[in-house]
Amino acid sequence: MQRKQKRIISAKEAESFIQFRKYLEHQTDRSKALYNMATYLLSKDTLTDRQLAFKNSFFATFARELAGPCGCSEVVPDHLRINNPSKTQFLIELMLALHSKNLLGDMPVTRLARILVCSIDTGYTQSGMVNRLRNPLPEFDFVRDAVNSLNKTMKEDK
Repeated sequence: MQRKQKRIISAKEAESFIQFRKYLEHQTDRSKALYNMATYLLSKDTLTDRQLAFKNSFFATFARELAGPCGCSEVVPDHLRINNPSKTQFLIELMLALHSKNLLGDMPVTRLARILVCSIDTGYTQSGMVNRLRNPLPEFDFVRDAVNSLNKTMKEDK
């Protein structure tokens, strides 16, 4: 049996987003229209549910186009970042353990920090994440032990 997917945006909200897309088709300077809308959406301190849905759809649809000229090949809109406060520290420790075994490739801790800040809603700044990564939490030793064990198994299977 197929599960019914939860809608990200309601029909009424979709209408306004569809209207915006139609408006965009008739703009002579598409980039400027997108930039202006992005600036407007990001400047609002509080959003209604309808505005938030529009904002999420807008950035999910146009994030790459907005970021492309800046040299970004991939963009994760805020609403797509991992947001699981009860597991945040676990995820950080897991990535740190993988990094320490060089399973993420050869990268400095500053790059890993940037990746984590962009993909997980942690509340850390990039420098704060670097400090966090340089100070592993002892209560997550089991994560490092599990990664060590998996790494040994992978080496033995080669």
